[in-house]
Amino acid sequence: ISGDSMEPRYHDGEILLVQAQEEVQPGALGIFVLNGQGYFKKLGKNALVSLNPRYEPIPIHEYDQISCIGKVIGILS
Repeated sequence: ISGDSMEPRYHDGEILLVQAQEEVQPGALGIFVLNGQGYFKKLGKNALVSLNPRYEPIPIHEYDQISCIGKVIGILS
């Protein structure tokens, strides 16, 4: 993880465990590529959402290219 957008649950420098899958359910945490940029976020309705309330959701528009790399299932200790 790079940054603090998923705090307080996940912290900068942690390594995530990810289950590869092409889709996640709304509300699930996942790794996404949106228009060539990688994100670790919660999937919201038409947006990628940070757990840290200091960050605004990243809207997903109909013309955006988005793919799901996988579902976050934990942290590597």
